[in-house]
Amino acid sequence: FVGSEEGSCWLENNLGSLAVAEFRQAVAAVLHLDKTLVLDRIFEAEEVVIPRDFTMSNGAFVTVYWLGDSAFAGTPVRSVTIPSTIDNIRTHCFENCTQLKKVNYKENNGKIRENYIDAYVLDYAFSNTALTEIEVRSSIEYFAFRNTPLKTVRTKSYLINGGAFMGCSQLEKVTLECSMTESHNITIGEQAFADCVNLKEIDVLSDK
Repeated sequence: FVGSEEGSCWLENNLGSLAVAEFRQAVAAVLHLDKTLVLDRIFEAEEVVIPRDFTMSNGAFVTVYWLGDSAFAGTPVRSVTIPSTIDNIRTHCFENCTQLKKVNYKENNGKIRENYIDAYVLDYAFSNTALTEIEVRSSIEYFAFRNTPLKTVRTKSYLINGGAFMGCSQLEKVTLECSMTESHNITIGEQAFADCVNLKEIDVLSDK
């Protein structure tokens, strides 16, 4: 989605004659920021709310399905609210956002769930952030939460890939939820919890 060359190319390829500059203005308006800011600087806001959809001035209706590679990487964002339309958070999306402490999920009914993600979390997406707790309902890819101060993790994911929580030295408890009615095995990749020196408890819960 936003904040990367890939995102701009996607817009140009999929929205026809719609100018990328116009898209930037739409996002800036949603975030209540100066419309003259370039897209990369829009994400210097400390609190960001991603819209689930919006309408361009030419009438094109856009639904937001994903957040692109390095979209917010290295920015001073402290909290982000993502809509239920988001199905994946791409590589390096929030990497090195060292002040990011809250990831909120806005459900269809408007309810906000704190530190909750119902989307695929791709490589390095939240590496080196300030998150202290998280619940993830989909796959967690390589080094997704590496070097974060997480203390608790809860997930229903059947895939926790290599290095996903590597270096989370404050991590104490991991809860894995399993469905006994589905024929899936939980796959935990190599060094997924490497250097989690304070990890004391891994609970496996089932709906049996």
